[in-house]
Amino acid sequence: LFDSSLINLRRALLVCNDDIKGKVKYIIGKCYFQKGKFYTDLAIKYLEESIEAGYIDDDTYEYLGLLNSRIGKYSESISYYLKAIEKKASDMLYLVLSQTYYQLGDLQSSERYLKITLEETKDFSIEQKARYLLGNIFIEKEEYSLAEDEYREILKKNNKAADAHYY
Repeated sequence: LFDSSLINLRRALLVCNDDIKGKVKYIIGKCYFQKGKFYTDLAIKYLEESIEAGYIDDDTYEYLGLLNSRIGKYSESISYYLKAIEKKASDMLYLVLSQTYYQLGDLQSSERYLKITLEETKDFSIEQKARYLLGNIFIEKEEYSLAEDEYREILKKNNKAADAHYY
């Protein structure tokens, strides 16, 4: 169905008015995203073209951040995540941004956004992921008592967290 939709959407690009070309390109980009990692370059291409055509949806920058992370372009990913946060901040966006900084080896920025994540979230799953990553950062920085504090915070809410017990 995605292939059929893509064929029809690309046909629509040939005949549609300029005022909706950006939206059509956005939809094409999202279709390519759904098709998987082998279509990442096309998803990025069409989402960026939708921006150039003047169409930016609520999740455009978030998807561009995800797509660039998928292919290891972490610096580009960070710039898109920061734009997404400007548009609409969320605990999940802060977490993903901190994970991306971690991938780049920028522990200071990763730690800063993890702390923001922990301040913003009410979701224990997100909190747990943030605390594990923060614990790993503290271990890398040889701040073992701070790492232990993070793992103990996890255990307060989930006593069966095997990794927290281990660390």
